[in-house]
Amino acid sequence: QAALEDVDKWALCGPVAAVAMARSKGGDWTVEQAKQFASKNGLWNAKRGMGGLEMEAQLLRGMGYAAKAGGADWQRIAQDVRSGNPVTLSTRWIPEGHYVVLERMDEQGRFYVGGAGNTLKKTTGRSNWMTPAEIEALGPVEGALFFDNPASPQASVVGQPESQQQPAAGLPSRVAQRFKTVTGVDPTPEDMEQMRMLGLA
Repeated sequence: QAALEDVDKWALCGPVAAVAMARSKGGDWTVEQAKQFASKNGLWNAKRGMGGLEMEAQLLRGMGYAAKAGGADWQRIAQDVRSGNPVTLSTRWIPEGHYVVLERMDEQGRFYVGGAGNTLKKTTGRSNWMTPAEIEALGPVEGALFFDNPASPQASVVGQPESQQQPAAGLPSRVAQRFKTVTGVDPTPEDMEQMRMLGLA
Protein backbone atom coordinates (compact mmCIF):
# COMPACT_ATOMS: atom_id res chain seq x y z
CA GLN A 1 0.00 0.00 0.00
CA ALA A 2 2.78 2.45 0.91
CA ALA A 3 4.41 1.84 -2.47
CA LEU A 4 1.33 2.78 -4.50
CA GLU A 5 1.56 5.85 -6.72
CA ASP A 6 -1.95 7.03 -5.90
CA VAL A 7 -2.97 10.20 -4.04
CA ASP A 8 -5.59 8.11 -2.20
CA LYS A 9 -3.22 5.28 -1.24
CA TRP A 10 -3.79 5.56 2.52
CA ALA A 11 -7.53 5.15 1.98
CA LEU A 12 -7.08 2.13 -0.30
CA CYS A 13 -6.76 -0.53 2.38
CA GLY A 14 -10.04 -2.18 1.29
CA PRO A 15 -9.26 -2.46 -2.45
CA VAL A 16 -5.69 -3.56 -1.64
CA ALA A 17 -6.98 -6.33 0.65
CA ALA A 18 -9.51 -7.45 -1.97
CA VAL A 19 -6.82 -7.64 -4.66
CA ALA A 20 -4.53 -9.61 -2.31
CA MET A 21 -7.28 -12.15 -1.71
CA ALA A 22 -8.14 -12.36 -5.42
CA ARG A 23 -4.50 -12.89 -6.37
CA SER A 24 -4.24 -15.75 -3.88
CA LYS A 25 -6.41 -17.74 -6.30
CA GLY A 26 -4.78 -16.48 -9.47
CA GLY A 27 -6.86 -13.37 -10.12
CA ASP A 28 -5.29 -10.58 -12.16
CA TRP A 29 -7.18 -7.58 -10.73
CA THR A 30 -5.16 -4.42 -10.10
CA VAL A 31 -5.68 -2.08 -7.16
CA GLU A 32 -6.79 0.66 -9.58
CA GLN A 33 -9.43 -1.62 -11.10
CA ALA A 34 -10.73 -2.64 -7.67
CA LYS A 35 -10.75 1.01 -6.57
CA GLN A 36 -12.76 2.10 -9.62
CA PHE A 37 -15.25 -0.75 -9.22
CA ALA A 38 -15.73 0.00 -5.51
CA SER A 39 -16.09 3.73 -6.13
CA LYS A 40 -18.59 3.27 -8.98
CA ASN A 41 -20.76 1.01 -6.81
CA GLY A 42 -20.72 3.20 -3.71
CA LEU A 43 -18.58 0.81 -1.67
CA TRP A 44 -15.55 3.08 -1.27
CA ASN A 45 -14.58 6.74 -1.35
CA ALA A 46 -11.36 8.60 -0.65
CA LYS A 47 -12.68 10.31 2.49
CA ARG A 48 -14.19 7.28 4.23
CA GLY A 49 -12.36 4.38 2.64
CA MET A 50 -14.45 1.18 2.58
CA GLY A 51 -17.84 1.34 4.24
CA GLY A 52 -17.27 -1.72 6.40
CA LEU A 53 -16.68 -5.45 6.03
CA GLU A 54 -19.97 -6.12 4.26
CA MET A 55 -19.02 -3.63 1.56
CA GLU A 56 -15.63 -5.33 1.31
CA ALA A 57 -17.50 -8.62 0.82
CA GLN A 58 -19.67 -6.97 -1.85
CA LEU A 59 -16.52 -5.75 -3.59
CA LEU A 60 -15.09 -9.27 -3.71
CA ARG A 61 -18.37 -10.74 -4.88
CA GLY A 62 -18.49 -8.07 -7.59
CA MET A 63 -15.00 -9.12 -8.62
CA GLY A 64 -16.31 -12.67 -9.02
CA TYR A 65 -15.26 -14.32 -5.74
CA ALA A 66 -17.35 -15.86 -2.97
CA ALA A 67 -16.95 -13.85 0.24
CA LYS A 68 -18.87 -13.40 3.48
CA ALA A 69 -18.46 -11.01 6.42
CA GLY A 70 -18.83 -12.31 9.97
CA GLY A 71 -17.55 -12.16 13.51
CA ALA A 72 -13.89 -12.61 14.46
CA ASP A 73 -14.14 -16.25 15.49
CA TRP A 74 -10.48 -17.30 15.78
CA GLN A 75 -11.28 -21.01 15.52
CA ARG A 76 -13.03 -20.50 12.19
CA ILE A 77 -10.32 -18.07 11.04
CA ALA A 78 -7.59 -20.61 11.80
CA GLN A 79 -9.55 -23.37 10.06
CA ASP A 80 -9.91 -21.32 6.90
CA VAL A 81 -6.30 -20.09 6.77
CA ARG A 82 -4.94 -23.59 7.38
CA SER A 83 -7.07 -24.93 4.53
CA GLY A 84 -5.82 -22.31 2.07
CA ASN A 85 -8.69 -19.82 2.31
CA PRO A 86 -7.36 -16.35 3.22
CA VAL A 87 -9.22 -14.27 5.82
CA THR A 88 -9.28 -10.47 6.09
CA LEU A 89 -9.53 -8.92 9.55
CA SER A 90 -11.14 -5.54 10.19
CA THR A 91 -8.96 -4.01 12.91
CA ARG A 92 -8.46 -0.77 14.80
CA TRP A 93 -4.69 -0.92 14.54
CA ILE A 94 -5.11 2.76 13.64
CA PRO A 95 -8.11 4.91 14.68
CA GLU A 96 -9.68 5.00 11.22
CA GLY A 97 -9.40 1.21 10.89
CA HIS A 98 -7.20 -1.11 8.85
CA TYR A 99 -7.68 -4.41 7.02
CA VAL A 100 -5.17 -7.20 7.60
CA VAL A 101 -5.08 -10.19 5.23
CA LEU A 102 -4.15 -13.52 6.84
CA GLU A 103 -2.90 -16.01 4.26
CA ARG A 104 -0.45 -18.16 6.22
CA MET A 105 -0.32 -19.83 9.63
CA ASP A 106 2.59 -21.71 11.22
CA GLU A 107 2.66 -24.83 13.38
CA GLN A 108 2.66 -22.68 16.53
CA GLY A 109 -0.71 -21.16 15.61
CA ARG A 110 0.75 -17.79 14.57
CA PHE A 111 -0.44 -15.81 11.55
CA TYR A 112 1.86 -13.90 9.20
CA VAL A 113 1.08 -10.16 9.42
CA GLY A 114 4.38 -8.76 8.14
CA GLY A 115 3.07 -6.88 5.13
CA ALA A 116 0.21 -5.07 6.86
CA GLY A 117 2.16 -4.57 10.06
CA ASN A 118 5.23 -3.08 8.44
CA THR A 119 3.13 -0.70 6.32
CA LEU A 120 1.84 0.85 9.54
CA LYS A 121 5.10 0.36 11.48
CA LYS A 122 3.03 -1.67 13.93
CA THR A 123 5.32 -4.71 13.92
CA THR A 124 8.58 -2.79 14.30
CA GLY A 125 10.59 -4.66 16.91
CA ARG A 126 8.10 -7.51 16.91
CA SER A 127 7.85 -10.81 15.09
CA ASN A 128 5.98 -10.72 11.78
CA TRP A 129 4.24 -13.91 12.95
CA MET A 130 1.63 -13.23 15.64
CA THR A 131 -0.86 -15.15 17.74
CA PRO A 132 -4.47 -13.94 17.93
CA ALA A 133 -3.73 -12.38 21.33
CA GLU A 134 -0.75 -10.49 19.92
CA ILE A 135 -2.81 -9.26 16.97
CA GLU A 136 -5.54 -8.02 19.29
CA ALA A 137 -2.97 -6.32 21.52
CA LEU A 138 -2.22 -3.94 18.62
CA GLY A 139 -5.88 -2.92 18.40
CA PRO A 140 -9.39 -4.44 18.51
CA VAL A 141 -10.42 -6.91 15.81
CA GLU A 142 -13.97 -5.99 14.83
CA GLY A 143 -14.80 -8.72 12.34
CA ALA A 144 -13.55 -11.08 9.66
CA LEU A 145 -14.11 -11.53 5.95
CA PHE A 146 -14.12 -15.15 4.80
CA PHE A 147 -13.10 -15.94 1.23
CA ASP A 148 -13.60 -19.20 -0.62
CA ASN A 149 -10.50 -20.10 -2.64
CA PRO A 150 -11.42 -22.68 -5.32
CA ALA A 151 -7.76 -23.74 -5.43
CA SER A 152 -8.10 -25.07 -1.88
CA PRO A 153 -9.31 -28.68 -1.47
CA GLN A 154 -11.36 -27.56 1.54
CA ALA A 155 -14.27 -25.13 1.28
CA SER A 156 -14.31 -21.95 3.32
CA VAL A 157 -17.05 -21.24 5.85
CA VAL A 158 -18.49 -19.21 2.95
CA GLY A 159 -19.50 -22.50 1.37
CA GLN A 160 -21.11 -24.01 4.46
CA PRO A 161 -24.88 -24.51 4.54
CA GLU A 162 -26.68 -21.57 6.13
CA SER A 163 -27.79 -23.81 9.01
CA GLN A 164 -24.12 -24.12 10.00
CA GLN A 165 -23.38 -20.40 9.87
CA GLN A 166 -23.00 -18.62 13.19
CA PRO A 167 -24.49 -15.16 13.88
CA ALA A 168 -22.12 -12.25 14.40
CA ALA A 169 -20.26 -12.59 17.69
CA GLY A 170 -22.03 -11.08 20.69
CA LEU A 171 -25.45 -10.73 19.01
CA PRO A 172 -28.35 -12.60 20.67
CA SER A 173 -29.42 -15.43 18.38
CA ARG A 174 -33.09 -14.41 18.24
CA VAL A 175 -32.12 -10.90 17.14
CA ALA A 176 -29.80 -12.35 14.49
CA GLN A 177 -32.59 -14.64 13.29
CA ARG A 178 -35.04 -11.74 13.08
CA PHE A 179 -32.49 -9.66 11.15
CA LYS A 180 -31.98 -12.51 8.69
CA THR A 181 -35.74 -13.02 8.30
CA VAL A 182 -36.13 -9.37 7.32
CA THR A 183 -32.99 -8.92 5.20
CA GLY A 184 -32.26 -12.42 3.94
CA VAL A 185 -28.61 -12.29 5.12
CA ASP A 186 -26.75 -12.78 8.39
CA PRO A 187 -25.91 -9.60 10.36
CA THR A 188 -22.39 -8.21 10.05
CA PRO A 189 -20.44 -6.69 12.97
CA GLU A 190 -21.51 -3.25 11.69
CA ASP A 191 -25.17 -4.33 11.77
CA MET A 192 -24.62 -5.62 15.30
CA GLU A 193 -23.25 -2.29 16.49
CA GLN A 194 -26.08 -0.33 14.87
CA MET A 195 -28.71 -2.51 16.52
CA ARG A 196 -27.01 -2.13 19.88
CA MET A 197 -27.04 1.64 19.45
CA LEU A 198 -30.76 1.46 18.69
CA GLY A 199 -31.34 -0.70 21.74
CA LEU A 200 -32.43 -3.70 19.66
CA ALA A 201 -29.68 -6.05 20.85
